[in-house]
Amino acid sequence: MDTSSDVLKKLGTHVSSALQEVGAQLKYHAKQAKSELSANIDNFKSPICGRLGSEVSCSLFPVPNSRSLRTTELKTSGNYTFGFDVKFHQQEIGLIEVSVTGVDLRLCKFSWRRKLHSYECLIDHCTQSTYKLTADDVGNTIVVNCSLEGSHEYAEAELGPIDIDVRSKRLIQDALINNTSRHQLYLLEVNSEKVPSQSDYRHIVLYLLAEEVTLKPEDNMGFSWRSKCRFGTDFPRAKLDVEDELRFYLEFDTDLKFTLRVYNRNQRDLVVLMLRVFHSRVLLNNSFENNQMELTREGRLDQLVNMSTLSLNALVERLSVDVSFLILENSRLSRELERAKQEKSFLELEMKSTIQVFQEQIANEQQAAREAGVEAPIKLQTKNLEKEPEDKDLNTHRVLPRKLHSQRGLSRQTTTASALSEFDTTGDENQGLYADLVNRNAMLNEKLSLLTQENNSLQEKLNKQVGEKNRLEKQSKCALKDLEDLKSENEQLQVKMGELRSKLRKLSLLDSKTE
Repeated sequence: MDTSSDVLKKLGTHVSSALQEVGAQLKYHAKQAKSELSANIDNFKSPICGRLGSEVSCSLFPVPNSRSLRTTELKTSGNYTFGFDVKFHQQEIGLIEVSVTGVDLRLCKFSWRRKLHSYECLIDHCTQSTYKLTADDVGNTIVVNCSLEGSHEYAEAELGPIDIDVRSKRLIQDALINNTSRHQLYLLEVNSEKVPSQSDYRHIVLYLLAEEVTLKPEDNMGFSWRSKCRFGTDFPRAKLDVEDELRFYLEFDTDLKFTLRVYNRNQRDLVVLMLRVFHSRVLLNNSFENNQMELTREGRLDQLVNMSTLSLNALVERLSVDVSFLILENSRLSRELERAKQEKSFLELEMKSTIQVFQEQIANEQQAAREAGVEAPIKLQTKNLEKEPEDKDLNTHRVLPRKLHSQRGLSRQTTTASALSEFDTTGDENQGLYADLVNRNAMLNEKLSLLTQENNSLQEKLNKQVGEKNRLEKQSKCALKDLEDLKSENEQLQVKMGELRSKLRKLSLLDSKTE
C-alpha cells in the first residue's frame, strides 16, 4: 500500500506540473490573442502563424515563467568580481539577456557560442548582451563569455540544453506520424535557370514527405515546374539568414539554391526544425539498415553475432520498391519528353508555314512595286512628249531618248524607294514575329535538352538500382544455397549419429553378454 501511494503521489505531482505548464501557455496565448484582436489588422507587418486567420501567434520556444524554462540548467564560471547574471527575458519569448552590475556595460565584451557535448560553434553575428534563440539552438547549450576591457576578469555562463514548447513538439510529432507537412512560403530568389522566378511564382508551397522535400507554386495554373530533393547524406540543407529573421536558404544540390521568406520568425524556425527532423529520421533509418546489412566480398553473410539475422527478402523488397519508383519517374519524364518533342515539331511546322506566307507576301509586294515603278516612267514620258515644242532641232530629238532614259531610271528609283518605305513597317513586324518564334524554338530546344539529361540521369540511377537488385538476388541465392547445404550436411550428420547410436547399442549388448 505504501509503494502504491508513493507511485500515486509521484504521478499526481507529474500531472500537476504538466497542467501548470499547459495552463501557463494557455494564459499567455489568451493574453496575446486578446491584444492582437484588439489591434488594427491592417497595421500588421506580416500575417500571424502563416495566414491571417483565427490562430494566435505561436512560438517555437516555451513562454516566460514556464516550468521548462525554470528547470533549464545554468552554470557560471570565471574570475569575476562584478555582478553577473544570465536569464531568459520576462516578456519576450526566446530571448536571453545578460545583466552586469558594478561595472559599466559599455566596458564589457560579449561572445556567444553553441555547445553540444564536445563540439562548439562560435556565433559571429551576435556581440551584444542579448541573444535571440533560433532553430539552430535547439538541443544545444548556449555559452556566453563576458570579458572586462582593460582587465583580466571574465565571466562565463552555460544555459541549456535549449528545448521547445509542448505545442511545437506535438506539431512535429503529428507530422512525423503522418509522414507529411505543408508550409506556405515566399520565393525571393533562385540561382538556377531550371526554375523560373517570375512574379507569378512568388507564392510557393513546401511539402515535407517521408523521404523527400518538394517545392511547387501555390496556384494550380503555375504547375509548370516542380523541384524536389530526396533526403541524402549532404542535401537538402537549410540555412538561416542572420541579418533577416524572416529569410532562410534551402539548397537541393550545389547548383540549386532557393531563397525563401516566411510570414513570421516563429514559422521560419518551425519549418527549418521540421525539415531537419525529417532528414534526421531518414538518416537514422538508413544507418540502421546499413548496419543490418554487413556483407562480405564473396556475397555471403558474415558470421552471426548474438544470434542476429538479416531478412534478405525485406531488403530485396525495399530495393524493388525503389526500382518501381524510379521506373514511374522515368515514365513520367518520358511522357514530358514526348510532349515537348510534339510541341517542338508543331512549332517548327508553324514557323515554316509562317515563313512561307511571309515570303509569298514579300514577293507579291516586290512584284507590285516593280509594276508600279514601270508604269510611272511611261506616263511621265508621254507627258513630256506632249509638252515638247514641234520646232525643236533634230539634235534635240536625238538627245531626248537619252534624257527620257535617265528620267525613267530616276522615276523607277523613287517609286521603288517609296514602295520599300511603305513595306518597312510590315517587314519589321514580320521580323519581330520571326525572332519571337526563333527564341521560342530555342527555349524548347533547351527544355528538351534538360529533360533529356534528366531522363538520362534517371536511367543511370535505374540501371544502378537494377544492378544492385540483381546483386542482392545473387547474394540471396548464395545464402539460400548455403542454407540448403547446411540442411543436407545436418541430415547426413543425423544419419551418422543414428548409425553411431546403433553401434553403441550393439556394443552395449555385447558387453552385457560377455558379463
